[in-house]
Amino acid sequence: MITVDDNFTERVVKYECADDLNNEDHDNLGKSITQHCKSYVFTLQDGRNRGQKLRIIDTPGIGDTEGLNQDDKNMQHVLSYINNLTHLNAICILLKPNNSRLTVFFRSRFTQLIDMLGENICDRIIFCFTNARSTFYTPGDTGPLLKA
Repeated sequence: MITVDDNFTERVVKYECADDLNNEDHDNLGKSITQHCKSYVFTLQDGRNRGQKLRIIDTPGIGDTEGLNQDDKNMQHVLSYINNLTHLNAICILLKPNNSRLTVFFRSRFTQLIDMLGENICDRIIFCFTNARSTFYTPGDTGPLLKA
């Protein structure tokens, strides 16, 4: 479920294809859910972009709960996956509001991503906020940290 426009109109987003990669691990509480990079392709159904395709790539997150070695593997996998693409419109980084994940570790991984993709990628980075209903769909305390 996402909300759009100034009236917070709710829209359901569904991906209705079979998941044969076993990309998600919901069985181990506290562990990262996304295990590998995976593309999801959506065909837009309304507006002037009707019929166009939108590809979203789900990746393992930064700061894996299994430690630095697993996080290094995840980062290399993500960078390898991205480097095989012919075009990249944007990078969306998902954060929780009021959850200060902007630690030294997060900053170093973020810097590594920019170094690998080039500084021109900075204009195409979008910060999105998940679980934001409690902050009325605002970035909460995380917003000022990003600006700083």
